Amino acid sequence: MSEAHDKLARTLAKTLDQSLEQLDQDTLQQLRAAREQAQATRRRLWRPALASAAALVLLVSGSWFLSQQQHPGGQQPSLADSYLSEDPQMLADWEMLAAIGESPDA
Repeated sequence: MSEAHDKLARTLAKTLDQSLEQLDQDTLQQLRAAREQAQATRRRLWRPALASAAALVLLVSGSWFLSQQQHPGGQQPSLADSYLSEDPQMLADWEMLAAIGESPDA
């Protein structure tokens, strides 16, 4: 099987090489132009990926920078501090609604 496969591959390669030698100049020019266009397209494929990566870096760094400005000294508020920043009366109303079985969102 391997010998038959090798013979077929050699015959096919020889036939294709002969067919390339018999091409006219117009066809050869069209093939060269298509090859150059395909290679140029491949070179330009990295530009959108680079632009997306740069936008992502700007988005992440911008949000980090804004969060640092909101909390000077780099300290984030603790969970207890954020809980106490709510209006105590509103929290008491929510607890009362929950106790009597009502939905606070209604």
